[in-house]
Amino acid sequence: MTRKYYSFEEIMNSIVDPSNTQQKVSFTGTSAQSATFQEKVRTIVVYATEDCWIKVGVSPTAAADDGSSVFIPASNYRPFIVEDSHKVAVIQDSAGGDLHITEGK
Repeated sequence: MTRKYYSFEEIMNSIVDPSNTQQKVSFTGTSAQSATFQEKVRTIVVYATEDCWIKVGVSPTAAADDGSSVFIPASNYRPFIVEDSHKVAVIQDSAGGDLHITEGK
């Protein structure tokens, strides 16, 4: 059996359609929320310009190192599974920045 290995680009293209909705949420030391994801969205990909913490849910509040928020290092793409009514909340780790969210398939 031969294994096929996929490039990062191939994986991202299978998850995200560049024509889908994109959001930018600026973050500081106070939790900020994205807009609700579109109907039928099942995945998102996030990219942070600075280290931050995120939480996904219906009405989430992110908090640094609280055990329920996820750390996102700066300059990294991270995929997440979501539901229609979900949003992303984001808060800075040590410096403010922007969280870019692309809705997937």
